[in-house]
Amino acid sequence: MALDNSKNTKKLHKGERIRKDGRYEYRYRDKLGQDHSVYGTSLAELRQREEEISRLRFKGVNLDKANVSLDDLFDLWRENKKGIKKNTFSNYIYMYRRYVYGKFGKNKIRDMSRSDIKRFYNDLYDKKHLSAGTIDSIHTVIHQVIEIAIDDDYIRYNPADRALTELKKEEKKKKNNDFKPIEPKFLNSEEKAALFDFLKTSVQYHRWYYVLGFLIMTGVRIGEFAALQKEDVDYKNRTITINKTLASYEIDVPGKTKRKTLYEIHSTKTEDGKRVIPMNDEIEQVLRGEEEYQKFAELKCVRELNGYKDFMFLTSIGTFYKDCTVNKAIYRIIKACNEETICKGLNRVLLPKVSCHKFRHTFNSDMHNLGIMVEDRIAILGQKDVDVNIDVYTHVADETKRATMEKMSSHYKASGTMFDPTSTQEN
Repeated sequence: MALDNSKNTKKLHKGERIRKDGRYEYRYRDKLGQDHSVYGTSLAELRQREEEISRLRFKGVNLDKANVSLDDLFDLWRENKKGIKKNTFSNYIYMYRRYVYGKFGKNKIRDMSRSDIKRFYNDLYDKKHLSAGTIDSIHTVIHQVIEIAIDDDYIRYNPADRALTELKKEEKKKKNNDFKPIEPKFLNSEEKAALFDFLKTSVQYHRWYYVLGFLIMTGVRIGEFAALQKEDVDYKNRTITINKTLASYEIDVPGKTKRKTLYEIHSTKTEDGKRVIPMNDEIEQVLRGEEEYQKFAELKCVRELNGYKDFMFLTSIGTFYKDCTVNKAIYRIIKACNEETICKGLNRVLLPKVSCHKFRHTFNSDMHNLGIMVEDRIAILGQKDVDVNIDVYTHVADETKRATMEKMSSHYKASGTMFDPTSTQEN
């Protein structure tokens, strides 16, 4: 071993040295006899790079920079990537392996241009019929993988920068030009009344009164609802603590084409998602009702997820709820409710087809229509971005808009600015 004379307490391995600029350098020779160097600002950083080189050599990756492919760097990225939730990481791996690995991924990093990547994305959009959103997931991985090449001095800029911008604009323009029936984004007051009137009297679906009632009166995300534990509900202080969510991700099963879905409890979607929701009388009634139903049905939590158990809401077999389970139930309830309304000639509106996430939209719209400030709304909903709350989650009901115009009419009358057509004179 060579001694580091500038720092006597440390020893340098073979191939390591300190440059005049103070950086550490490791020199090695590839299988083709070409010499290469990697650098680090500290010995620890240099040793980390040496370990990466050793792993690549063990995998048989050609370390000649001119021949390193996108797939080579993807393998390195997959092995070293940290700080990402398991379900998101699993989805990234799946998307890359399905659409990139062994295909576009065989291209050499040094020869790759922004035009090549744009062409690849356009092929996915035009030939594979993937949406820009799906391609964006693939782009996220490709961009991060190429960043490794920049960090290791393979290339000087990332050809994936802005490679998806034009395609996103094109799809947005296409969507704006295509006519599609407007999907209801929330339930208005009449629809809510019809839904819960049906649930109160339905023998088959009565237990869903508590599940859907909690969703529509708290606006929690479906994953947050599923992960809620009994210990998160404080009747004494009348609070509900939201600090985790149910997450799902898929894994490949050897010998099978269909992937397996796994579930885990993770922290909330964002740090802003961690919050305490005050409990009002209606929410307490729903929670107490769920507990009474579980007691009557002799339901107990029979499944634990990575250390979490005793979930507040349980299915008929004592397990946590999945979003697909709730959505299927909502569709069946809406169908049964509408059939009853029509067959019995009841004086109530027909319900639109909505998903469980639309209950979150409904809760936020109700707060908006009641004049609750947007800062208070995002605090209760666990959001960070005010603009998202206004643009995505806020929907002004028709009756609210009509009531607003009636208020304006009263204002005009009171201020003497009411338009009177009989006072108009012809010139």
